[in-house]
Amino acid sequence: MLTPPTPSGPRSSPCDGPLSRPTPPHRMAAHDRRHLLSHLSSRLLSRLAGMSALLWSLALIACDGAGARNAAAADAGSGVSVAAPLNTVETIIADMRELNDLPLAGVSSSAGWARGPGHVVMGNDPRGTRTPAAWRPRDPRLKSDAWWNALLPWLVVFDGVGHTATHTRVQVRQMRTYVLSRRTGQWQRVGADAAIDGELYPKTLTGAPVARADLRQEPDGSTSIGVPGGEGVFHGWSGTRQQIDPADVMAVHVTLQARLIAHRLDDREQARLLIQVGADYYPDRNTSPSAFAPETYNPGVGLSRAKRVSNTWQAFNFTTIDVAVQDPGGAVISVAALRALPPPLQ
Repeated sequence: MLTPPTPSGPRSSPCDGPLSRPTPPHRMAAHDRRHLLSHLSSRLLSRLAGMSALLWSLALIACDGAGARNAAAADAGSGVSVAAPLNTVETIIADMRELNDLPLAGVSSSAGWARGPGHVVMGNDPRGTRTPAAWRPRDPRLKSDAWWNALLPWLVVFDGVGHTATHTRVQVRQMRTYVLSRRTGQWQRVGADAAIDGELYPKTLTGAPVARADLRQEPDGSTSIGVPGGEGVFHGWSGTRQQIDPADVMAVHVTLQARLIAHRLDDREQARLLIQVGADYYPDRNTSPSAFAPETYNPGVGLSRAKRVSNTWQAFNFTTIDVAVQDPGGAVISVAALRALPPPLQ
């Protein structure tokens, strides 16, 4: 260790006046000393303030973490939990991949949709060139590559084989439509929330309606449907046809939630009711169904399988994905793409 040098004269004190210590070779003026002291004091205060802010932030983080842990513990103890979405990506896939839950009463099983799984028809290509070869309207423009510019979601409520309930209704809420944009890569809502409307149609789902539907608005704003069985089915929709940018359609997703409710008497155990969901394109918002003559139906974007309605809320979905029957289809996204970029789940 080095030994410090020994002072040659009396040792000066830091508090000694200028005459008690040697004069430095370049003496600092008084106003410069004041400026330096002020600068050093400002830097010291700034450092202290920074350290104080850092310590305060660390304390807040610690408190927040403890609070979150305490809240989680309290929720676990009280049974309180954050509600997860009713719908899931796996439900969306299953609604297009699996067969119908039950045979449909009064419907020939020769039609593919009468057995399931879901079908994609025009899919993500809203043009007449994507319609089935067997669909032959008189107007050649409906089979051309001209864009169809409007979209309408729909649902059908079927009675299944063995349905005997006469006091059970189907309650439906939150029917929503989304389009995956090619331009932005994001799902965009089409239209706004609207009440379910519809009529009774033949079970072939062709031609004109045969009777008015038994619709009732429930206290929460949802709609319940009386299902007559027999020769008719409820075919309904939400809102009106919505304008779309057909060249921007990368995928279409329609979803709703439904359950069984009792009316006067509870015979839900005898209910065998199913819902199928889908969507239709139209050349424009004002196209009349008679424009498709001699055809008596819209070929559609596609449709889901028919899934049984239960006493608890379930999600029902139609989506243009590749696990469905392609009829002719082809304009779809893969299941992997759906998992990577799922639509909004509710």
